[in-house]
Amino acid sequence: MKQEQIENMIDKKIENKFSCGSLPSQVVNELITMTNNISKVLARENVSLSDYIGVEWDSIDKARVKYAIHYIKHCNRRISDMTWIKSKKGVLSINYWEIWRLFKFREMMLSTKSKKNILEVFKKQIEKTKPLDEEALSKYGEKKWSSGKDIKVGQVHLRAFILNGSQFHKVISLPLEELELYDVDEKQCEKIGYDKLYVPYLTLKKTKVIIIDNNDDIDKVVGFKQFD
Repeated sequence: MKQEQIENMIDKKIENKFSCGSLPSQVVNELITMTNNISKVLARENVSLSDYIGVEWDSIDKARVKYAIHYIKHCNRRISDMTWIKSKKGVLSINYWEIWRLFKFREMMLSTKSKKNILEVFKKQIEKTKPLDEEALSKYGEKKWSSGKDIKVGQVHLRAFILNGSQFHKVISLPLEELELYDVDEKQCEKIGYDKLYVPYLTLKKTKVIIIDNNDDIDKVVGFKQFD
């Protein structure tokens, strides 16, 4: 079962409770009961939720454990969400079922917020930068980008900040064509101010890239590389 299916199943139960006139406190009690019941699956596997803090969904091997972990996480998330729903009852002249529907719409809108176009934050650099020629290339010592790849004639040289560890940022150099490997670090860029940025802040995409072995006549997939 996919993560979205687990979430939809739990949310459907919440919606049914509200449609029958339940209060947020009653929904919370129901969610606590649901988490206690599903926790028995983890107990039988001799594991707990704390064992999987920070562990990605795809990294959990056993299907039952994977299901139970995400089930509990989503229930806990919805227990926290009940605070928002309860707070709107005195503000909005609608019932809890309608508030829940409003909450779900609000959640959908926030989750589908479009990401900042990475070319926009490099606009100032790109406007002042020309593709590298032989003369410009000769000024670079090892002639490599921060990724370790060789710098080539015709590439546009860009600079960006990227998080180095948990607190500090480092400057990296990269060609224009490697921007697809990155996302805009919107939180950090907004903190500085987009209008003040020349060297923007980026995050490396967590994307699986297929590695192809084309030494033979027929290409074949030999593995995956995780950018993190």
